[in-house]
Amino acid sequence: MELVMVMVIVGIVGAASSVAVLESMRLYASSMPRMEGTYQSDLMLQRLRRDVRALGDTATVTDFGSERFSFVREDGEPVSYAFDGGDLTRNGQLLATNLSGFGFRYLGAAGLASSDPSELYLLEVEYVIERGGQQLPGYAMVHPRSLGR
Repeated sequence: MELVMVMVIVGIVGAASSVAVLESMRLYASSMPRMEGTYQSDLMLQRLRRDVRALGDTATVTDFGSERFSFVREDGEPVSYAFDGGDLTRNGQLLATNLSGFGFRYLGAAGLASSDPSELYLLEVEYVIERGGQQLPGYAMVHPRSLGR
């Protein structure tokens, strides 16, 4: 009789713990797309910030649009960012995928939007990465070092 009671108790404890393990596995699986999207977002923004901070001069800006931005860095390297069909490229190399929205916005020193590259003081980037049915919005502002404060 005691053996039967022990087996019943072990069975109940085992069933309860298996539910907890299964729920943990489901939670992990559902968080993977978010982690991948966050990782991609971090890489994209690090690269973009590094390049924009190294902008040589506003005179080196060669393309200036809501989905593209091209310029020459202080070290002479030409850099071109372009958003097309859900992908962001840097110099033709894929930088980010599964973007459902992306845009550059250019601000002058007064903080107002500008369409003149010579007035560039801050670059705003807004984007939405889609992973596993989840939308992960992001935003960043970058100030080129060479343009002073």
